Amino acid sequence: MAERTQHIGIITLCMVLVAGALIPAAAGVRSQAAREGAEYILRKFGKEVGQETVETLTEKLTRLGVRHGDEAIDALRRVGPRGFRIIADAGGHAADAVQLLTKFGDEAAWMLSQPKGMAYFLKYGDDGVRALITHRAVAEPIVERFGAPSVRALTPLSPQNGRRLAILAEEGAVIQGSQAAEVLKVIAQGGDQAMEFIWKHKGALTVSAVLATFLTQPALFIDGTRDLAEVVTRPVTEAGKEVAGEIGRRTNWTVVMVAAMGLCTAFFAGKRWLENRV
Repeated sequence: MAERTQHIGIITLCMVLVAGALIPAAAGVRSQAAREGAEYILRKFGKEVGQETVETLTEKLTRLGVRHGDEAIDALRRVGPRGFRIIADAGGHAADAVQLLTKFGDEAAWMLSQPKGMAYFLKYGDDGVRALITHRAVAEPIVERFGAPSVRALTPLSPQNGRRLAILAEEGAVIQGSQAAEVLKVIAQGGDQAMEFIWKHKGALTVSAVLATFLTQPALFIDGTRDLAEVVTRPVTEAGKEVAGEIGRRTNWTVVMVAAMGLCTAFFAGKRWLENRV
C-alpha cells in the first residue's frame, strides 16, 4: 500500500513539473503571436491605431488571448483595433463575437454594430448572419415577419433576388397565409432559379389555385418539365374555375351593367333617328 502511494505521489509530481514547464511555453507562444499581431495591425490599420505602439498593442492582445484564446488575436488581425470595442460591447457573448469576427471579418463587424446583429446570430446561427450580411436592410423586415423560413430562403439568394423576395413579401399576394412557408421553402431549396421563376410568374401565382398547383410539384415547373400556362388556361379544372372566379371577383359589375344599358339606349335612339329620317 505504501509503495502504491509512493508511485502515485511520483506521478503527481511529474505531472505538476510538466504542467509548470508547459504553461510558460504556452504563454511565450501566445505573447509571440500577440506581438506579431500587433505589428501586423500597425502596418494594416495605421490610421485607426492612434497613439498605440507595438508594446501597448501586444499587451492588449495578450490579455485578450488569455481571456478568449488565440482566435481573438486572429479576429483583431482581420478587423483591426475596433475589434477591441466590439468584443467588449458583446459582454457575455464576447466568445460569440470573436467567433463571428474570425469567420466573417469586416462583414461581421458591420453586423455586430447593428442593434439586432447579435440577436440574429443567437437565434438563427450562421445562416442568419449570412442573410443579414448579404441582404442588409432588406433582410430585417422579412425575417421579423416570417422568421426561420425566410432566413433559409434569403441565404442562397443574390442581392437582386433578395430585393424581389422583399417586394413579394410586402405585396402579400404570393407570399401570404398558410402557403407562405411553402413558398419560402421552395425558394430555400431552389435558390436564385426558383426566385426568378416565381418573380416572372408572380401574376399567375397570385391566383391561389394556381399557386397551390405549383406548390405540389415546384421543381417540374421551375425546370420547364411542366408549363404553368397550362394551369392558368385549363378551363375545366379547379385551377381554371379559380381563375374564372378571381376574374369575376375583380370585375366591377355595376360599371359593366351601366355601360351595357348605355349602349342599348344609344342603339335604339340611333335606330329611331334613322327611321324618322326615312
